[in-house]
Amino acid sequence: MGVADWRTILAGNLYDATSTTIGGGRRTRTMTATARARVAIIIAAVGLIAARAANDAAHFAIAPTIEAIQVEHPGISLRGIAKSLDDRGERTRYGNEWSAAQIRRAQVTS
Repeated sequence: MGVADWRTILAGNLYDATSTTIGGGRRTRTMTATARARVAIIIAAVGLIAARAANDAAHFAIAPTIEAIQVEHPGISLRGIAKSLDDRGERTRYGNEWSAAQIRRAQVTS
């Protein structure tokens, strides 16, 4: 699903879950608690999808380097791979040093 599709779903949920009130001689639509909850869930889901896509892209980018390290040093541990990446100047997408858990996730993803 593309971003435009999510926007359409979000807009539909906003409109469906609003209530019409008459105030000051004009009709206004106010968001109900149900609408706010729906919007919060959708925004959280879209955020998780975007974060997962960014992580997957970063893992795919580093996968060839991890494979090269494993070829150079057969039987190397996850921590050893992380140290090798750090020694080569490779950093996570946030600029931090690598950990064994991140290497494991990168291997599972790619």
